[in-house]
Amino acid sequence: MNHRITPRNGSMHDYRARARSAALSPIALATLSTFCHVSAHASESASQVVASLPPRPQIQDASATEFDADALRARGIDPALAAYFSQAPRFTPGSQRVSLFVNDERRGSATATFDDQGHLCFDRTLLEQAGLIVPDALKRDKAEGGKEGEGQSAAGNAAACYDYREAFPQATTDLDPGANAVRLIVPAEALNSDAKPVDKYASGGVGGVFNYNVMSMSTTGSGANSRYTLADSEFGLNAGDWIVRSRHTFTLQDGQSNISDMYTYAQKTFVRTGGMMQAGQINVSGSLFAVPSLTGVQYFPDSALIPAPAGPSFQGITNSPSRVEVHQLGMLIYSTVVPAGPFTLSNLPLTSASADVQITVTETDGGAARTYTVPAASLTAGQRAPQGLSVAVGKVRNLGSGGGDLRAPLVATASKGWNIGTRYRVATGALVAQDYQALAGSLDVAVSGSTSANVQSLMSNSQVDHARGFNVSTSASTQLTDTLSASFSATQQTPGYRSLADTTNLSILGTPYARTRSQYTASANWSHPLLGGFAMSYSYASNYNAPSSQYATLGWNRMFGRVTASLNLQKSFNRQSYSNGAASLNNDLQFYATLSIPLGSVNVQGYSTNTGGRTRFGTSVSQTVNDYWNYSARAETNPGADGPNLSGTVNVLPRYTQASMSYSQSGWSNGAYTGQLQGGVVATREGVTFSPYAIGDTFGVVSAGELSGVRISTPQGTVWTDPRGRAVVPMLPAYQRSRIEVLTKSLPRNADLNNGIDFVDAGRGSVNFVNFGVVKTRRVLLRVTTPDGVPLPPSLAVLDDKDQYLTTSVGDGVVFLNNDAAKNLHVKLSDDKICKLRYELPVKPDLDRPFDSTTAVCDF
Repeated sequence: MNHRITPRNGSMHDYRARARSAALSPIALATLSTFCHVSAHASESASQVVASLPPRPQIQDASATEFDADALRARGIDPALAAYFSQAPRFTPGSQRVSLFVNDERRGSATATFDDQGHLCFDRTLLEQAGLIVPDALKRDKAEGGKEGEGQSAAGNAAACYDYREAFPQATTDLDPGANAVRLIVPAEALNSDAKPVDKYASGGVGGVFNYNVMSMSTTGSGANSRYTLADSEFGLNAGDWIVRSRHTFTLQDGQSNISDMYTYAQKTFVRTGGMMQAGQINVSGSLFAVPSLTGVQYFPDSALIPAPAGPSFQGITNSPSRVEVHQLGMLIYSTVVPAGPFTLSNLPLTSASADVQITVTETDGGAARTYTVPAASLTAGQRAPQGLSVAVGKVRNLGSGGGDLRAPLVATASKGWNIGTRYRVATGALVAQDYQALAGSLDVAVSGSTSANVQSLMSNSQVDHARGFNVSTSASTQLTDTLSASFSATQQTPGYRSLADTTNLSILGTPYARTRSQYTASANWSHPLLGGFAMSYSYASNYNAPSSQYATLGWNRMFGRVTASLNLQKSFNRQSYSNGAASLNNDLQFYATLSIPLGSVNVQGYSTNTGGRTRFGTSVSQTVNDYWNYSARAETNPGADGPNLSGTVNVLPRYTQASMSYSQSGWSNGAYTGQLQGGVVATREGVTFSPYAIGDTFGVVSAGELSGVRISTPQGTVWTDPRGRAVVPMLPAYQRSRIEVLTKSLPRNADLNNGIDFVDAGRGSVNFVNFGVVKTRRVLLRVTTPDGVPLPPSLAVLDDKDQYLTTSVGDGVVFLNNDAAKNLHVKLSDDKICKLRYELPVKPDLDRPFDSTTAVCDF
């Protein structure tokens, strides 16, 4: 006999999806599928749907399906399964965390409420998070009914289940319980565009901050022992979107100590105007002038609201592990240790976009320190004109030595930029100080979509040494093709030009001290599928009363399968002068050629390097063992020394701090030890929490129940929860959406998450808190028999005390429970009899196994 099962208002595809979403066994699914006959119905128009809205809000039709119960019994399938799957997939009643989408754009995680039929109940909180207009009906309900959640549950209260189609009939709702997602399709007029977007970002919160970076280096041998220690600390507080930071450095070199107050300031962003105010010891931002650090106040555009170009990069080559220090306007802005070979410093934290940068490389093999100057014009080639209004007033801070010879004049400066059409930006500025004045103008031109250029001119008048002069610079950058880019900068200044910093040191004014005459830089990058990638740069500087300097670099790399070959060249042309007036040209050529071969997780590298006319050959090995530590080691020949060069480095990340240790030796008589420890600490309402990374001005704290060691992915990197289940999100980009994700493989086997992904929209200075709801579960594999020992037949539905379907029995009486929290479990047999499951589990679950296993008896 042929049986026909006709689903109403549905399809075979819909039916299978419903079955899969509830984990129906493949055998039962295949059997059900053989009895389905689809009867398609024409879809109604949007106007008919709206006109036929039922009295009770209904977002989706509950598609019902009728089955032939006798046919199912004949094939050993419980008809109760068909009753359960006759309805469309639906959410369970109550409030749940879901992924929210509006017009296919993700809006993060939200709490959604569903009624007894699984329909979505719109409330004001959900609509505000979705960025939709809140209808007057919901505004009135909230005003009359008080705070949501007080006194009654929205689920199960029919009056509270609002249908958004009452306000916007074209709106549609797609509920996907399997993916735990709610997708809303709404017309443009339903989108809330009245408020500024930045007003929607998180604000407020209170948190204390402490950042630390301690580095120590000791060198021995050849009768020249040296020890250098740097302790860099920053204290801070975030409260009510105010940011307070205070940074200090302590250096100790060969018994000589120095403490520097880098800055102490308070700042706040005013979202409606897009500006930021800073007061205290400040580095002037957004100015056309190279202004030293001030004690005062300034107002300038927040770079997060008006994006600024990324910080500059610097490339170089070292012969041995080296200390690299970056100074600008006499201030140490960055310090690190780099291994031997090519290195790159990226996104340097500049204090001014209008001042040159000095980079000093000190090697551990006893070689002389090398200093490079990066011209200000090349820092942001083609984009130098500031945006918006920047104003600063204060007194110059003297960070260097000089005693009474240093001036500390009062200063006032202002710069303003305007966009003229879509291709031009013009900026002007003025600076007034005691016995010093300056004017500036700047023009940015977008020559094309891939080419930009800048021209800038400054004029100074110094009454301190009765000098007047000009500084003119130009820069350009272009993306000529998909594989070729280039940039160029040039600066020229007259002998009488003075920056404000030049006039603060009275001991050198009036003397023939070195001043820049001209600076030129050029760089290009090109890649070819066959020849590989090339990077070239050139820098030239001439000075008044000092020798000129120039250097060039060339880099090449190419992959041959999994093998990478590279070559880096650096040549300096520094003219040195002597007291008798003679001069000589110091030609210093360095090259570094490498061949890298990955062997599983280990990278082996052979290389050759040349400096000072001596060629060395060596090999190195490096490996990232796991998330917590990595190492590298190298050995090379050392012509002219009493032994080889050896070095090794170990970097560890023990979850809540970072540490690195290294040792290097040049021959058997010269050695160097280096150690570094860095990280951050925050104190919030969640307690004191440690971070392996420095804490930024906008941060957050994540809670994952009380689970320790849970890995969480953040914009700054991976962090781990502490014994209290807390972890720091060390840096959140201001006025951007950030994704925070729990890496579920790090969870204990008895823990599940309501939602493992959340999104944070952080405003500048806010302290954000993210709570991942943790549910302790216990997965159980039951081997069920009847009282007489017969295994439970397959394809029977296992129900809870509310007759809600949980799972299906499979062969040999096996029943798998995803959570043993459900009580009074029972099985509905094919003859409509019911038996109750009885089983006992150990008090504590076995966390080393994916599930607990035990026997059960199904009693009648």
